[in-house]
Amino acid sequence: MDRATASRSGRTRWPLIIVPALSAVLCPLTASGQCEDPAIVGSVGTPEAALSVDVSAGYAYVGAGDAYGYSASLAVMDLSDPASPVRVGSVDAPSAVQGVAVSGSYAYLGAGDSYGYSSSLEVVDVGDPTSPVVIGSVDTQSQALGVAISGSHAYVADGGAGLQVVDVSDPTAPEIVAGVNTPGWAGGVVVSGDYAYVADGGAGLRVVDVSDPTSPEIVAGLNIPGWAVAVAASGSHVYVAAWQSGLQIVDVSDPAFPVIVGGVDTPGYARGVSVSKSYAYVADHHSGLDVVDVSDPASPTIETRVGTPGYAWGVALFGASGCHRPVRDGATRRRACVLPQSAERQISGSPSRRPGRKRRLRRAGG
Repeated sequence: MDRATASRSGRTRWPLIIVPALSAVLCPLTASGQCEDPAIVGSVGTPEAALSVDVSAGYAYVGAGDAYGYSASLAVMDLSDPASPVRVGSVDAPSAVQGVAVSGSYAYLGAGDSYGYSSSLEVVDVGDPTSPVVIGSVDTQSQALGVAISGSHAYVADGGAGLQVVDVSDPTAPEIVAGVNTPGWAGGVVVSGDYAYVADGGAGLRVVDVSDPTSPEIVAGLNIPGWAVAVAASGSHVYVAAWQSGLQIVDVSDPAFPVIVGGVDTPGYARGVSVSKSYAYVADHHSGLDVVDVSDPASPTIETRVGTPGYAWGVALFGASGCHRPVRDGATRRRACVLPQSAERQISGSPSRRPGRKRRLRRAGG
Protein backbone atom coordinates (compact mmCIF):
# COMPACT_ATOMS: atom_id res chain seq x y z
CA MET A 1 0.00 0.00 0.00
CA ASP A 2 1.50 3.35 -0.99
CA ARG A 3 1.18 6.46 1.17
CA ALA A 4 -1.45 8.17 -0.98
CA THR A 5 -3.67 5.08 -1.02
CA ALA A 6 -3.25 4.62 2.72
CA SER A 7 -4.19 8.23 3.39
CA ARG A 8 -7.34 8.04 1.25
CA SER A 9 -8.45 4.71 2.72
CA GLY A 10 -8.41 6.07 6.25
CA ARG A 11 -7.23 2.69 7.48
CA THR A 12 -3.56 3.50 7.91
CA ARG A 13 -1.86 6.27 9.87
CA TRP A 14 1.72 7.27 9.12
CA PRO A 15 3.60 7.66 12.38
CA LEU A 16 7.12 8.90 12.38
CA ILE A 17 10.24 7.62 14.08
CA ILE A 18 13.37 9.74 14.33
CA VAL A 19 16.83 8.33 14.83
CA PRO A 20 19.83 10.53 16.02
CA ALA A 21 22.59 11.73 13.54
CA LEU A 22 19.13 12.61 13.48
CA SER A 23 17.12 10.34 11.15
CA ALA A 24 13.34 10.43 10.81
CA VAL A 25 11.78 7.03 10.32
CA LEU A 26 8.23 6.93 8.97
CA CYS A 27 6.25 3.96 10.28
CA PRO A 28 2.74 3.48 8.86
CA LEU A 29 0.26 2.31 11.49
CA THR A 30 -2.86 0.36 10.59
CA ALA A 31 -6.14 0.98 12.40
CA SER A 32 -5.19 -1.83 14.80
CA GLY A 33 -1.91 -0.08 15.61
CA GLN A 34 0.30 -2.40 13.60
CA CYS A 35 3.51 -0.82 12.34
CA GLU A 36 4.25 -1.58 8.69
CA ASP A 37 7.26 -0.96 6.49
CA PRO A 38 9.13 1.75 8.44
CA ALA A 39 11.41 3.90 6.31
CA ILE A 40 13.79 6.80 6.91
CA VAL A 41 12.26 9.98 5.52
CA GLY A 42 14.59 12.67 6.84
CA SER A 43 17.84 13.27 8.67
CA VAL A 44 20.14 15.96 9.94
CA GLY A 45 23.73 15.68 11.14
CA THR A 46 25.21 16.45 14.54
CA PRO A 47 28.72 17.85 15.13
CA GLU A 48 29.78 14.81 17.15
CA ALA A 49 28.46 11.26 17.49
CA ALA A 50 24.81 11.40 18.59
CA LEU A 51 24.42 9.43 21.81
CA SER A 52 21.11 10.36 23.43
CA VAL A 53 17.82 12.11 22.73
CA ASP A 54 14.57 13.37 24.20
CA VAL A 55 11.64 15.11 22.52
CA SER A 56 9.48 17.94 23.82
CA ALA A 57 6.97 20.27 22.14
CA GLY A 58 8.11 19.53 18.60
CA TYR A 59 11.83 19.71 19.26
CA ALA A 60 14.38 16.92 19.56
CA TYR A 61 17.19 17.48 22.05
CA VAL A 62 20.17 15.42 20.93
CA GLY A 63 23.14 14.76 23.19
CA ALA A 64 26.43 14.23 21.38
CA GLY A 65 30.12 13.83 22.03
CA ASP A 66 33.25 11.84 21.31
CA ALA A 67 34.75 9.08 23.42
CA TYR A 68 37.64 11.23 24.60
CA GLY A 69 35.80 14.25 25.93
CA TYR A 70 37.37 16.64 23.43
CA SER A 71 34.06 17.79 21.99
CA ALA A 72 30.47 17.52 23.24
CA SER A 73 27.20 19.38 22.83
CA LEU A 74 23.44 19.45 23.04
CA ALA A 75 21.82 20.10 19.66
CA VAL A 76 18.20 21.23 19.30
CA MET A 77 16.31 20.05 16.20
CA ASP A 78 13.03 21.51 14.96
CA LEU A 79 10.74 18.61 14.03
CA SER A 80 7.79 20.64 12.71
CA ASP A 81 8.51 18.95 9.38
CA PRO A 82 9.90 15.57 10.43
CA ALA A 83 10.94 14.81 6.87
CA SER A 84 13.26 17.82 7.06
CA PRO A 85 14.48 18.23 10.65
CA VAL A 86 16.52 21.39 11.14
CA ARG A 87 19.10 22.17 13.79
CA VAL A 88 18.05 25.48 15.31
CA GLY A 89 20.26 25.72 18.37
CA SER A 90 23.14 24.15 20.28
CA VAL A 91 25.24 24.56 23.39
CA ASP A 92 28.58 23.06 24.35
CA ALA A 93 28.79 20.49 27.14
CA PRO A 94 31.81 19.62 29.28
CA SER A 95 31.77 15.96 28.26
CA ALA A 96 29.93 13.48 26.04
CA VAL A 97 26.19 13.85 26.61
CA GLN A 98 25.17 10.29 27.44
CA GLY A 99 21.64 11.08 28.63
CA VAL A 100 19.03 13.78 28.03
CA ALA A 101 15.75 14.41 29.84
CA VAL A 102 13.57 17.46 29.12
CA SER A 103 11.06 18.77 31.64
CA GLY A 104 9.31 22.09 31.19
CA SER A 105 11.79 24.74 30.13
CA TYR A 106 14.88 22.76 31.08
CA ALA A 107 16.97 19.97 29.61
CA TYR A 108 18.98 17.85 32.02
CA LEU A 109 22.13 16.27 30.64
CA GLY A 110 24.14 13.33 31.90
CA ALA A 111 27.62 14.33 30.74
CA GLY A 112 30.44 11.86 31.35
CA ASP A 113 33.46 10.69 29.37
CA SER A 114 34.70 7.11 29.25
CA TYR A 115 37.81 7.78 31.32
CA GLY A 116 36.41 9.40 34.43
CA TYR A 117 38.00 12.78 33.81
CA SER A 118 34.68 14.61 33.78
CA SER A 119 31.18 13.68 34.92
CA SER A 120 28.29 15.95 35.76
CA LEU A 121 24.60 16.74 35.55
CA GLU A 122 24.17 19.86 33.43
CA VAL A 123 21.00 21.95 33.51
CA VAL A 124 20.19 23.81 30.28
CA ASP A 125 17.54 26.49 29.91
CA VAL A 126 15.69 25.64 26.68
CA GLY A 127 12.86 28.14 27.13
CA ASP A 128 14.08 29.50 23.80
CA PRO A 129 15.04 26.35 21.87
CA THR A 130 17.06 28.43 19.42
CA SER A 131 19.29 29.72 22.21
CA PRO A 132 19.92 27.04 24.87
CA VAL A 133 22.05 28.14 27.83
CA VAL A 134 23.72 26.08 30.56
CA ILE A 135 22.55 27.61 33.85
CA GLY A 136 23.54 24.99 36.43
CA SER A 137 25.87 22.06 36.98
CA VAL A 138 26.85 19.55 39.63
CA ASP A 139 29.67 17.01 39.47
CA THR A 140 28.89 13.33 39.93
CA GLN A 141 31.21 10.62 41.21
CA SER A 142 31.64 8.25 38.28
CA GLN A 143 30.18 8.54 34.74
CA ALA A 144 26.83 10.30 34.35
CA LEU A 145 24.85 8.27 31.84
CA GLY A 146 21.04 8.01 32.01
CA VAL A 147 18.85 10.77 33.46
CA ALA A 148 15.22 10.78 34.57
CA ILE A 149 13.17 13.63 36.05
CA SER A 150 10.40 13.28 38.60
CA GLY A 151 9.02 16.33 40.38
CA SER A 152 11.86 18.52 41.62
CA HIS A 153 14.49 15.80 41.45
CA ALA A 154 16.77 14.41 38.77
CA TYR A 155 17.82 10.78 38.98
CA VAL A 156 21.21 10.07 37.43
CA ALA A 157 22.50 6.63 36.52
CA ASP A 158 26.12 7.29 37.45
CA GLY A 159 28.08 4.27 36.31
CA GLY A 160 30.12 2.79 39.15
CA ALA A 161 28.54 5.16 41.69
CA GLY A 162 25.04 3.78 41.19
CA LEU A 163 22.02 6.08 41.38
CA GLN A 164 22.47 9.73 42.34
CA VAL A 165 19.50 11.89 43.36
CA VAL A 166 19.80 15.59 42.56
CA ASP A 167 17.53 18.34 43.88
CA VAL A 168 16.81 20.63 40.91
CA SER A 169 14.17 22.80 42.54
CA ASP A 170 16.60 25.64 41.85
CA PRO A 171 17.86 24.82 38.33
CA THR A 172 20.75 27.24 38.74
CA ALA A 173 22.06 25.37 41.78
CA PRO A 174 21.44 21.61 41.45
CA GLU A 175 22.50 19.68 44.53
CA ILE A 176 23.08 15.97 45.12
CA VAL A 177 20.91 15.09 48.12
CA ALA A 178 21.30 11.32 48.18
CA GLY A 179 22.74 8.33 46.40
CA VAL A 180 22.67 4.57 46.51
CA ASN A 181 25.42 2.28 45.33
CA THR A 182 24.38 -0.47 42.96
CA PRO A 183 26.43 -3.64 42.44
CA GLY A 184 26.85 -3.16 38.70
CA TRP A 185 27.34 -0.26 36.29
CA ALA A 186 24.32 2.05 36.34
CA GLY A 187 23.69 3.07 32.73
CA GLY A 188 19.98 3.86 32.49
CA VAL A 189 17.13 4.87 34.77
CA VAL A 190 13.39 5.43 34.62
CA VAL A 191 11.11 6.59 37.43
CA SER A 192 7.56 5.34 37.77
CA GLY A 193 5.55 6.24 40.86
CA ASP A 194 7.63 5.75 43.98
CA TYR A 195 10.27 3.62 42.28
CA ALA A 196 13.33 4.15 40.15
CA TYR A 197 14.31 1.26 37.91
CA VAL A 198 18.03 1.16 37.16
CA ALA A 199 19.65 -0.70 34.26
CA ASP A 200 22.73 -1.85 36.14
CA GLY A 201 24.98 -3.46 33.54
CA GLY A 202 26.06 -6.99 34.43
CA ALA A 203 24.08 -6.80 37.69
CA GLY A 204 20.79 -6.61 35.80
CA LEU A 205 17.90 -4.52 37.11
CA ARG A 206 17.80 -2.72 40.45
CA VAL A 207 14.53 -1.45 41.94
CA VAL A 208 14.99 1.58 44.16
CA ASP A 209 12.33 3.03 46.45
CA VAL A 210 12.49 6.81 45.97
CA SER A 211 9.30 7.71 47.85
CA ASP A 212 11.67 9.79 49.98
CA PRO A 213 14.19 11.14 47.45
CA THR A 214 16.61 12.01 50.24
CA SER A 215 16.72 8.39 51.37
CA PRO A 216 16.61 6.03 48.37
CA GLU A 217 16.67 2.31 49.15
CA ILE A 218 17.22 -0.71 46.92
CA VAL A 219 14.25 -3.01 47.48
CA ALA A 220 14.91 -5.62 44.81
CA GLY A 221 17.42 -6.84 42.28
CA LEU A 222 16.98 -9.10 39.29
CA ASN A 223 19.55 -10.81 37.12
CA ILE A 224 19.01 -9.97 33.46
CA PRO A 225 20.54 -11.93 30.58
CA GLY A 226 23.20 -9.85 28.87
CA TRP A 227 24.15 -6.34 29.93
CA ALA A 228 21.37 -4.01 31.09
CA VAL A 229 21.98 -0.71 29.31
CA ALA A 230 18.67 1.19 29.20
CA VAL A 231 15.19 0.86 30.63
CA ALA A 232 11.65 2.12 29.94
CA ALA A 233 8.44 1.70 31.93
CA SER A 234 4.83 1.23 30.87
CA GLY A 235 2.05 0.13 33.19
CA SER A 236 3.12 -2.79 35.34
CA HIS A 237 6.12 -3.69 33.19
CA VAL A 238 9.61 -2.37 32.59
CA TYR A 239 11.49 -3.00 29.37
CA VAL A 240 15.23 -3.50 29.52
CA ALA A 241 17.58 -3.04 26.57
CA ALA A 242 20.04 -5.81 27.39
CA TRP A 243 22.77 -5.34 24.74
CA GLN A 244 23.66 -8.78 23.37
CA SER A 245 20.49 -10.32 24.89
CA GLY A 246 18.00 -8.06 23.14
CA LEU A 247 14.85 -6.84 24.89
CA GLN A 248 13.86 -8.25 28.28
CA ILE A 249 10.41 -7.60 29.79
CA VAL A 250 9.97 -7.53 33.56
CA ASP A 251 6.71 -7.62 35.52
CA VAL A 252 6.97 -5.07 38.35
CA SER A 253 3.36 -5.21 39.54
CA ASP A 254 5.02 -5.93 42.87
CA PRO A 255 8.20 -3.84 42.72
CA ALA A 256 9.75 -5.81 45.57
CA PHE A 257 9.51 -9.01 43.50
CA PRO A 258 10.28 -8.24 39.85
CA VAL A 259 9.99 -11.19 37.46
CA ILE A 260 11.16 -11.60 33.86
CA VAL A 261 8.08 -12.62 31.89
CA GLY A 262 9.35 -12.43 28.33
CA GLY A 263 12.20 -11.50 26.06
CA VAL A 264 13.22 -11.39 22.44
CA ASP A 265 16.67 -11.56 20.92
CA THR A 266 17.44 -8.78 18.49
CA PRO A 267 19.82 -9.03 15.53
CA GLY A 268 22.08 -6.29 16.85
CA TYR A 269 22.88 -4.97 20.31
CA ALA A 270 19.88 -3.50 22.14
CA ARG A 271 21.10 -0.08 23.24
CA GLY A 272 17.93 1.95 23.85
CA VAL A 273 14.18 1.42 24.24
CA SER A 274 10.96 3.42 24.28
CA VAL A 275 7.44 2.05 24.69
CA SER A 276 4.09 3.27 23.40
CA LYS A 277 0.94 1.23 23.92
CA SER A 278 1.51 -2.25 22.46
CA TYR A 279 4.92 -1.58 20.92
CA ALA A 280 8.48 -1.28 22.11
CA TYR A 281 10.91 0.55 19.85
CA VAL A 282 14.45 -0.75 20.26
CA ALA A 283 17.58 1.10 19.12
CA ASP A 284 19.59 -1.94 18.08
CA HIS A 285 23.05 -0.54 17.35
CA HIS A 286 24.31 -1.70 13.92
CA SER A 287 20.94 -3.34 13.14
CA GLY A 288 19.00 -0.04 13.31
CA LEU A 289 15.47 0.19 14.73
CA ASP A 290 13.42 -2.83 15.79
CA VAL A 291 9.65 -2.51 16.30
CA VAL A 292 8.56 -5.13 18.83
CA ASP A 293 4.96 -6.15 19.48
CA VAL A 294 4.62 -6.38 23.27
CA SER A 295 0.84 -6.72 23.43
CA ASP A 296 1.56 -10.07 25.10
CA PRO A 297 4.53 -9.32 27.37
CA ALA A 298 5.17 -13.03 27.76
CA SER A 299 5.64 -13.45 24.02
CA PRO A 300 7.16 -10.34 22.40
CA THR A 301 7.85 -10.55 18.68
CA ILE A 302 9.85 -8.36 16.33
CA GLU A 303 7.25 -7.09 13.90
CA THR A 304 9.48 -5.09 11.61
CA ARG A 305 12.78 -3.24 11.50
CA VAL A 306 14.55 -0.52 9.55
CA GLY A 307 18.25 -0.06 9.00
CA THR A 308 19.86 3.25 9.93
CA PRO A 309 22.92 4.90 8.36
CA GLY A 310 24.82 4.85 11.64
CA TYR A 311 24.63 2.86 14.85
CA ALA A 312 21.22 3.44 16.50
CA TRP A 313 22.08 4.57 20.02
CA GLY A 314 18.70 5.47 21.56
CA VAL A 315 15.08 6.24 20.73
CA ALA A 316 12.39 8.74 21.73
CA LEU A 317 8.80 8.98 20.52
CA PHE A 318 6.39 11.75 19.71
CA GLY A 319 3.18 12.20 17.74
CA ALA A 320 -0.15 10.41 17.67
CA SER A 321 -1.18 7.14 19.28
CA GLY A 322 0.28 7.70 22.71
CA CYS A 323 3.43 9.58 21.73
CA HIS A 324 4.20 13.09 22.84
CA ARG A 325 2.82 15.36 20.17
CA PRO A 326 0.51 14.92 17.15
CA VAL A 327 1.92 15.87 13.77
CA ARG A 328 -0.37 16.48 10.81
CA ASP A 329 0.40 16.58 7.11
CA GLY A 330 -2.85 17.23 5.25
CA ALA A 331 -5.15 14.31 6.01
CA THR A 332 -2.32 12.09 7.18
CA ARG A 333 -1.59 11.56 10.85
CA ARG A 334 1.93 10.60 11.81
CA ARG A 335 3.93 9.61 14.83
CA ALA A 336 7.59 10.36 15.27
CA CYS A 337 10.39 8.63 17.11
CA VAL A 338 13.87 10.02 17.48
CA LEU A 339 16.94 7.82 17.62
CA PRO A 340 20.51 9.03 18.15
CA GLN A 341 23.06 7.51 15.79
CA SER A 342 26.78 7.22 15.72
CA ALA A 343 29.14 6.18 12.96
CA GLU A 344 31.95 5.49 15.44
CA ARG A 345 32.90 1.97 16.42
CA GLN A 346 33.94 2.83 19.96
CA ILE A 347 31.95 5.49 21.75
CA SER A 348 31.74 6.87 25.24
CA GLY A 349 28.52 5.52 26.65
CA SER A 350 28.78 2.04 25.18
CA PRO A 351 28.41 -0.66 27.82
CA SER A 352 31.45 -0.63 30.06
CA ARG A 353 33.38 -3.53 31.55
CA ARG A 354 33.41 -5.39 28.21
CA PRO A 355 30.00 -7.12 28.09
CA GLY A 356 29.79 -10.32 26.08
CA ARG A 357 29.44 -10.16 22.31
CA LYS A 358 27.35 -12.40 20.12
CA ARG A 359 28.92 -11.41 16.81
CA ARG A 360 31.57 -9.15 15.43
CA LEU A 361 30.55 -5.52 15.19
CA ARG A 362 30.07 -4.19 11.71
CA ARG A 363 28.85 -1.00 10.12
CA ALA A 364 25.16 -0.88 9.27
CA GLY A 365 24.74 -2.06 5.73
CA GLY A 366 28.38 -3.16 5.68
